[in-house]
Amino acid sequence: MARNLTDLGFSVTVLTAEDPADVLSTWQTDLSGIHIVRTRIAENPKEYGPFKRSMFFLYRISNGIPLLGKLLRNICFFFLPMDHHLLLDISSPEVEQLEPDVVIASGGPWSIFESARIICDRTKAELYLDYRDPWNVYSKDLRIEILQHMGSWPLGPLKEELNKKREERIGRSATGVISVSPNTVSNSIIASGCKNACLVYNGFGDEQITAKKTNADRLVVTFTGTINKEQCFDILIHGIEEFYQQFPELQDKVVFNLIGVLSSIPEAISALLKSTILEKVNATKFVPAEESKIYQASSDLLMSVAWRSLNGILGSKFFEYLKAGKPILLISEKDDGKETILYETGSGVICRNVDEFAASIKKFYDEKIDSGQIAHSPNRSVIEHYSYKNQMRKLATFIDPNAEVSITTKVN
Repeated sequence: MARNLTDLGFSVTVLTAEDPADVLSTWQTDLSGIHIVRTRIAENPKEYGPFKRSMFFLYRISNGIPLLGKLLRNICFFFLPMDHHLLLDISSPEVEQLEPDVVIASGGPWSIFESARIICDRTKAELYLDYRDPWNVYSKDLRIEILQHMGSWPLGPLKEELNKKREERIGRSATGVISVSPNTVSNSIIASGCKNACLVYNGFGDEQITAKKTNADRLVVTFTGTINKEQCFDILIHGIEEFYQQFPELQDKVVFNLIGVLSSIPEAISALLKSTILEKVNATKFVPAEESKIYQASSDLLMSVAWRSLNGILGSKFFEYLKAGKPILLISEKDDGKETILYETGSGVICRNVDEFAASIKKFYDEKIDSGQIAHSPNRSVIEHYSYKNQMRKLATFIDPNAEVSITTKVN
């Protein structure tokens, strides 16, 4: 975001936490022209009164009190900002000297929203809340376990209600909200109370990856990323099992890469760990992003695994697949937001169950053997609409209607 907005003519400052590992220095993004301000995590933030500062102190010492620690942390939750242990110190001279016209707060952690609100109150800047994920969930299609973490009754419902009030309070200060899918935009409007909203997809970058040519007599099928237990990963695994049972002679002719899945929690990949195919597929732990993209570019077919009966979860990996230009096999029981994009871009096909998966893999294999490649004619102009650069142009005109930028529109 910072890189693209800078390239579009905006003067951009990135406020981030101090990092002993200096992760910023490892970023492949060109940081030239971007003002980076590092600040520490606040321990005793002066923006708050004596009572709240005493709560910060109690929270810090709670881990050293075995019996009362949990009780103290629960008490602190009700008086301190959400994710307060990650609250940025915005009282440093370098931060106080900032005079922005616009502040874009990307959350979580949700303490970022709180820090941004305070800066905007101080400088009279416009506040835009950028939701990478929902904070509080109102849409039934988004009520998934990883987003519901407040715990059980009686404290859980009280914490959830307090969090909603916190978000509403910050939302009243916002000029606009931004999110990554139609459903998460709708949820953000309800949660924040701010009706001025913009849909900005995660999109894909403009880096070029050189593909390795696959063997003419083999089909290379690849999934990259980790898995959550609420995705349709079991269909993929049982589908591979079914494929091998139906076509045992193709075990060495169809290569399945499951790149990064072994870094998922065991519960999420239990179907793989319990299966008979673990030794037959190339399953790995996490690999760097560039290596993951090389796997994608060096495959005949890419597999995407949808969320089970959920709409609105559109991670960046799916857009990487669009960029790779390879046909996509989407494993989906119900449209989770990817199907619409898959259809309009002409980027692949959908399978709903184990039998359809096995049949699809056999069809793609036969097509490659007969023709030397899988027929694939995606709509490039529609795909380009989802490039990160185009999405950032859309964001630029949202925060500054007078910005002179050119946006590639979808041409079906």
